[in-house]
Amino acid sequence: MFLEQVERCRRATAASGVDRLKYRISSPVAVRQINMNETVLGFQLRLTPQALQSWNLERRAMYLLRENIRFPLSVDTAVWPESDDWRSLSTIFTDFTPLPNSAPNGLGLYSLRSLETLDQQQPEVEKPILISVSVIGNVAHELQRRHCIQNLLPIAVLVSRGWICLGYDVADWWLLSGLSNCGYTVDEKKNLSNQFTGDINEYGLFVSGNAAQAFRADCNLRIPEHAPFAIYGIWISAPIHAAFFKHSLSLLLSQVSVTR
Repeated sequence: MFLEQVERCRRATAASGVDRLKYRISSPVAVRQINMNETVLGFQLRLTPQALQSWNLERRAMYLLRENIRFPLSVDTAVWPESDDWRSLSTIFTDFTPLPNSAPNGLGLYSLRSLETLDQQQPEVEKPILISVSVIGNVAHELQRRHCIQNLLPIAVLVSRGWICLGYDVADWWLLSGLSNCGYTVDEKKNLSNQFTGDINEYGLFVSGNAAQAFRADCNLRIPEHAPFAIYGIWISAPIHAAFFKHSLSLLLSQVSVTR
């Protein structure tokens, strides 16, 4: 059934003459390789795709290199909001308290009560999604020191439990995204879209850390007030990833049907 849906999508796209690159979709068994220089910084609960509000055309034109993405995801909570479900937050994390301005560290990332939680994540309607935020490179230890992060984990902890990477964001050391929350001038948008659109997936994230390296260098030069930038991964459990992909596929099919 799943492969039939993918083939239907491809046939509809070809029949409508829609640019395949514009509507690029990721495999449901996407990034699962281990980057030995990638480190887990912590965890958060984020809103489900169904709970997100579609970005209007003006916002997409200002902040996204791929304007057809209506629900971009990011490490930046201004792009992909956090959940305020205090009960879930208190149950899952050891260091959550419901007091104002009481984040456990400068990045607002939490520690799990048990790693067994990683094996228990299943998609549920309106239930917030547990994500893990990783970072590529030795910057992990500098972020730990600067933001008082208690525990770092090797990325193998996620991979060994079948967690999958949705993609990679480029953000400053406070998780403000240079990819989807710093804006582009008309000329910047044109040049950067030509250079990077092919490496951005349906979530508005880079398909790999390597693809994000050149964009990170560009952000350091183009947005010096937020430099230095780093490359962050967003990881979720395989069952939730399948739900994400199904949601993205349904959005894609609806977009294709409108163009026909």
